[in-house]
Amino acid sequence: MINTCNYVHFDTKYGLCKLRKDRYDAGDRRPIINRAIDKTEFIKAYLKDKFGELGYTFDKVAYKGCGEKLTITCPIHGDFDTLIGNFEAGKGHPKGRGEKISKNSSIGYCQYIDKIKKIHNNKYEYQSNDEKYKNSRSIINVYCQIHEWFKIRAIDHHNGNGCQKCGRISVQSKNKENPTGWTYNNWIDAANRSSRFDSYKVYFIECWDNETNETFFKIGRTFLSLKNRFVGKHNLPYAFNILYCIELPDPRRICELEKEYKDKHREFKYIPQKHFGGKNECFTKLIYI
Repeated sequence: MINTCNYVHFDTKYGLCKLRKDRYDAGDRRPIINRAIDKTEFIKAYLKDKFGELGYTFDKVAYKGCGEKLTITCPIHGDFDTLIGNFEAGKGHPKGRGEKISKNSSIGYCQYIDKIKKIHNNKYEYQSNDEKYKNSRSIINVYCQIHEWFKIRAIDHHNGNGCQKCGRISVQSKNKENPTGWTYNNWIDAANRSSRFDSYKVYFIECWDNETNETFFKIGRTFLSLKNRFVGKHNLPYAFNILYCIELPDPRRICELEKEYKDKHREFKYIPQKHFGGKNECFTKLIYI
């Protein structure tokens, strides 16, 4: 460990990282890409640790940002370029995706149910046997404690989709908290009207409360500067640190990126103890940024 005034350099299993001294003293030792001194070597070590046993190699990886593609080598099909988020989600070489789907489709119904119960935290019930289940494209029967039986495609349920009626109620609840609903068009209209417009961006922040030791992360999008995003009626009742920010001129792509990142972190969903606008966009940890 090297201490340089307000920052600390410390070793992790993926390489040397740099962190504010107060965060380090608070016990934060997590290896995160934005903390890495050499981000390319860090991401190579991370990918080798997570996916090396599958035969992929990462010698040609050059990290230029989370929005830039990496060159990864497949043991069967060779080099291909992909976003790290897509690779972590299981999307390998384009020529191998059909093979992967075929392999996954062979999973039995009981094995599928065991996996799906973990994904949905035992929220739903299922038939003990479903003869119509053949593969991930099959339609299965699912029982919701509130709205009873509904049908859904197996792969969609695996990807996190559940009872549509519950989903509509959730959307209505969120729209009450935010009357505009922040649809894509509403958001763009608000940006065009705003005198404080800065740029379209997706941001990642770390939030904490020193008194309660509550810590979490927030992912969101804004067209304001981050300095103005959390003031006034949008005040954030936590101390926070900006980890990363993606700025693009295309507002639709920003909306898509925000959704992609939130979907990837769905299993780490967290509701903060203090109320504020955007509290439904928080997570216990970030798996990548």
